[in-house]
Amino acid sequence: MNIQLIKMNQGRKRFLKTQPILDINNWQAYLAELKSFLSLESGFQIVGGKVYFEMSVESEAPKMMLEVIGLPIPLEQNALVLADLDCGEVLVHKLTGLDLFCLDFDQLFKTSWGLKWTLEASFRKQADELSAIFHIVFDHDKIELHFFRQKDYIQKQF
Repeated sequence: MNIQLIKMNQGRKRFLKTQPILDINNWQAYLAELKSFLSLESGFQIVGGKVYFEMSVESEAPKMMLEVIGLPIPLEQNALVLADLDCGEVLVHKLTGLDLFCLDFDQLFKTSWGLKWTLEASFRKQADELSAIFHIVFDHDKIELHFFRQKDYIQKQF
């Protein structure tokens, strides 16, 4: 399998993250609720138009994340978590031929995990390791997978 990765360096980012989304086909309702909370009940501002889904071996269901700016204050809504990602290298794989309007999430998750496992096998040969967490990123009509090297992916939760 030929996987095309683009190495990008990203700066420090701050995200507001939901609890695992059990009904992923209804992600747009979760997104609207999260945006409403941010604009009406918090001091955070959304950065850009990307929607991130954090995938982890610890949870079958993804967590939705939006990049925000603002001071790390305690959140009164316990269902949300504030997390910072430190600067580091991101390995980006662009998924082509997928359409957000008729997206099959089961197939997307299967493809994403398959790519992650293939990359992990390749990295082990180089004595390098990928983080257990990766992101599926919706950037308007584009879908990307963001992978992190274990030493580069550092997340702090407040």
